[in-house]
Amino acid sequence: MNDMKTFIKIVKEENRKRKAKPKTKAEELKCRMLQRTTNDEYLKLQQEVKKFFESDASEEEKEMLSGYTESLNMICSAIKENRLLENAVYEEIIK
Repeated sequence: MNDMKTFIKIVKEENRKRKAKPKTKAEELKCRMLQRTTNDEYLKLQQEVKKFFESDASEEEKEMLSGYTESLNMICSAIKENRLLENAVYEEIIK
């Protein structure tokens, strides 16, 4: 029972953090990477992330964001190779 209360407390705190407005550019980009979006938006986001890493942002922010870039790059690679359906098309298929 105590484990369940601890689990619920952790989930609530993580949900609160996700709903909080991002404070830095790195946090804003991370939030956008975690949201489902259109193929065009993924490609635009990839370019924004690339510019962020080329910027003078702190190494700490770059390191935090780098943990999320692999999945974004995989998605964008699939889009460029025409192997990823638009979300709207995908959701119609799985209904």
